[in-house]
Amino acid sequence: MKADTRKLDSTEELLEGLEVDVQGAGGFGPGRKISLKSFADRRRAYLLSYKPDPK
Repeated sequence: MKADTRKLDSTEELLEGLEVDVQGAGGFGPGRKISLKSFADRRRAYLLSYKPDPK
């Protein structure tokens, strides 16, 4: 990743985005970015609590 000359963000920004919610454009809703860790934690919680509709 460090050697990539076409990356859009710095390596430091990438590593920070793994664990820290960052304010800015994009993400979920206007002006909000969610960290990868937060997304995975929230998705896991949702999937574990999901109850399918019995038919």
